[in-house]
Amino acid sequence: MLEKLIYKRIIDFLNKRPLIYSKQFGFCSHYSTKYAVLTITDQVQLAIESHDYSCGIFLDKAFLDKAIDTVNHQILLTKLDYKLGIRGVAKDWLTSYLSNRSQFVSLGSINSNTQIVSCAVLQRSVFRPPLFLIYVNNFHNCSKLLDFHLFADNANLFFQQRDRHA
Repeated sequence: MLEKLIYKRIIDFLNKRPLIYSKQFGFCSHYSTKYAVLTITDQVQLAIESHDYSCGIFLDKAFLDKAIDTVNHQILLTKLDYKLGIRGVAKDWLTSYLSNRSQFVSLGSINSNTQIVSCAVLQRSVFRPPLFLIYVNNFHNCSKLLDFHLFADNANLFFQQRDRHA
């Protein structure tokens, strides 16, 4: 119950402020996969009409399935604080939520040693989608040539180059 309440507060906080990348279509109010497809389709159509080159690279969930398991807790907490301004009690609670987690593998009657988990957001946690969204929020900054359209853990990259021979 507490997790759901805090989840709602985080989502409301993100939806009320222009903190999330404008072409992030996952877990944001008034956005959907349909809107992402329409945006990319419009961009390709404009490129065709302008005689520009265009190239799309689509990375789907199958490709990035394990990405959420690589979310580094320290980097995520730094982004919550410095990039989004989530501080004080809210950040302390999330720090506690992510800290001191451990895991082990059990096969029959044999158990592996317990290991501290410093990456990943718990599976089946309501925080998994929005925390991953925050973690990849600056993904689009890795290239000035590409136009990124993101849907949480999916990425669609669009490149457009003016046809200099037209």
